[in-house]
Amino acid sequence: MNGEDFFDYWAAMATWSIKEAAYLVNNLDPLKSEVTISPTSPSPVSKAYFWLMKEYKKGNLTQVAGSDREPRFSPGTLIRRLKEGLKLKIPKLLEAKYGSPGQWHPSHKQSAMAKYVYRAAAKLIWDNRPSVKLSEMAELLTGLPMHKTNVALPTRSHVTIRNYLKGMSPNKAGRPQKHQQELPPIDLAAIAKKLDEK
Repeated sequence: MNGEDFFDYWAAMATWSIKEAAYLVNNLDPLKSEVTISPTSPSPVSKAYFWLMKEYKKGNLTQVAGSDREPRFSPGTLIRRLKEGLKLKIPKLLEAKYGSPGQWHPSHKQSAMAKYVYRAAAKLIWDNRPSVKLSEMAELLTGLPMHKTNVALPTRSHVTIRNYLKGMSPNKAGRPQKHQQELPPIDLAAIAKKLDEK
């Protein structure tokens, strides 16, 4: 994920941990940031983290998933709490999606997540198999949901997936080559596993 593309990834998540939120509201990728969270650190990330932890222990945050040791929350809940209570300036993209109740509808979140995952899967395949045509890729990826295990992936039609992948294909538009060889099988289960590990 380059630049602030990580926001698209995290915006598609149904829940965040307090630690993930502390990084994201400070415009940092939780998976790549080198900022350490510590009680003695004056960093904005640490400040956001420990403030949210206090709010959780006071009962001011409602856990929606995870365990008592590793609670997870609705992203909108964490964003709004930080904005209102800590007066934190939220990055524009997160503010637009989570700034007020109902502003980021669950169906929009699911659609954004689906698009991200289908595009990520296509990139993994095209990186190793650039000869796969756009239409072939779209058809192939209709079978991806049955292989996803850590997060359910909504099924999408061939046409919808093709629209998701517009502009990504390494193949130039034009007449198909004559006597094309049959496409070797692609292991969607392996692709799904790689996506789950990201």
